[in-house]
Amino acid sequence: MEIPQKVREVWDFLWHGKSVSSYIAFLLVSFLLLKFAIYPGFLFLTGWTDVVAVLSSSMHHGENIDTTFYSWLEDNGYDYNNWPFLDGLNVGDAVVVVKAEPDEIYVGDVIVFISEGGEPIIHRVVSKDGMRFTTKGDANSASIHFERNISYERIVGKAVAVAPLIGYPRVMMSRVLGL
Repeated sequence: MEIPQKVREVWDFLWHGKSVSSYIAFLLVSFLLLKFAIYPGFLFLTGWTDVVAVLSSSMHHGENIDTTFYSWLEDNGYDYNNWPFLDGLNVGDAVVVVKAEPDEIYVGDVIVFISEGGEPIIHRVVSKDGMRFTTKGDANSASIHFERNISYERIVGKAVAVAPLIGYPRVMMSRVLGL
């Protein structure tokens, strides 16, 4: 079967073209393939819900972590020794997220939820009331208003693994381009 001439011309333009427009077209086609074919296919094959980059330092365990995390937990009666990600998360980490039913999300788990503004937030569950959750960033002194009374429908999933530094391209897009 012969490849139509037009398809061959587009292929040559994308892969062998040396013009600025061919580079731009190549980047655009690559982005679209990654965003709408390769990445969703990867998530489907792995069973993951998403991979989210950590964009803020609210889960970072820095110099004040004894006050904002460990002392806060002890003051509020939490037994946190077996909680996941006890070393926190750093800006630029990529977090693997899997779908979890409400009864599979426990106090201490790190979840990703969608804020009222539409942004994904990665924080730790500090209380649960049926299908409503309250979270807190480990580095924050208390839960912020948008972290309270989170409905299950807004939860993307539960963090199960972290890959340090892999999320930095997303951090740069956020900081430089505002995306």
